[in-house]
Amino acid sequence: MSHHNSDHAYNGVHYFAQGWKLIRLPSIRRFIIFPLLVNIILMGGAFI
Repeated sequence: MSHHNSDHAYNGVHYFAQGWKLIRLPSIRRFIIFPLLVNIILMGGAFI
């Protein structure tokens, strides 16, 4: 097992780039923005 840390970093960057492409699709955007806003509101309210 000779996994390098750079392999894991590359995979993370790759998945982030894939997610960024998906968030720009109009059909998926509402399923990303609404839960994200709910999480921001709930977490923001938890720490106030």
